[in-house]
Amino acid sequence: MNRIIRTEISALFGMDSGDDIVSDTHIGDGVYLQDLVVNDKVEELFQQVKSQNPEDYKRLLCRQSLEVTALRYTHRFYISFDAVSSSHRDKVRHARELIMRAIVLSRIVKPLPIPSHPTTILTTDGESQLEIQIGFYGTAYVVRRPFQETITHADIDLIAKLWPASQYFYDNRRQYQRLFRALITYNDAYHIPLSHVRHVVLHSALETLICASHRNNKNQVVYRLPQLVDEITQEQATEIYDLCADVKHTAAPALLDSENSRELDKRNSKRYEATRCLDESLRKLFIRALDDRSFARELEDKSILETKYHVPGK
Repeated sequence: MNRIIRTEISALFGMDSGDDIVSDTHIGDGVYLQDLVVNDKVEELFQQVKSQNPEDYKRLLCRQSLEVTALRYTHRFYISFDAVSSSHRDKVRHARELIMRAIVLSRIVKPLPIPSHPTTILTTDGESQLEIQIGFYGTAYVVRRPFQETITHADIDLIAKLWPASQYFYDNRRQYQRLFRALITYNDAYHIPLSHVRHVVLHSALETLICASHRNNKNQVVYRLPQLVDEITQEQATEIYDLCADVKHTAAPALLDSENSRELDKRNSKRYEATRCLDESLRKLFIRALDDRSFARELEDKSILETKYHVPGK
């Protein structure tokens, strides 16, 4: 006879503290975001690992000290569920997938350096096992920002609002191939530390979303992007495209005129602004597509892109 197995998966990460910090909120499909400090849960999770395996506990402390944010673990995405022994593995696999989707969606709403594969604690029937993946998806980077950020109540409300739509697109990714491929490329870019290299990958995600063909792609970016994102001007779209072309075709670095990254030459300010604009443009396009399925269908249909968002030829 199959027995019932109680399981909890905790994906740990660090964020800045703030006045509007989220305490414990359901996002969707059993996925929660929890503030570990407010709920005094972080020490409990650590002690669960320590009681099972002291060496894993040492690895957990070491990994926490190496996080790119230089913050201790303050939050987690988590799922808890019951399963019969015969379906336990499948439910764990599905729960991991849902947490990964929550992380991707959260970075669309508020791009924080949360790894796609963060430090994870798997607790089964009270026994906790540490899981650390070191590598490309174990660390995340974002466009440099001049202030500290955290996920606020407004952010989590938007994440929860967009959650059903995001699951729909994952489940129907063959129907929305362009959107799905752009989302994968966008997510991959967040694990690249060099901003100019990340910009090229993000630009590829942008072209996947808004270009109908590889021909005349500069005009499609320069003229079509401002039609799709109100806040982006044609001049900014040109800077986005030109920086990508500069990196790809002339092997240009992120900084051309600055001696170091702390003393930014004013001639390089447009290059940093271009990386920021591209990042925000993609996020706005994804949010709009998730919020409005008719817009998602427009992005998916190349003929609609060409007719409704027309651009001049070469």
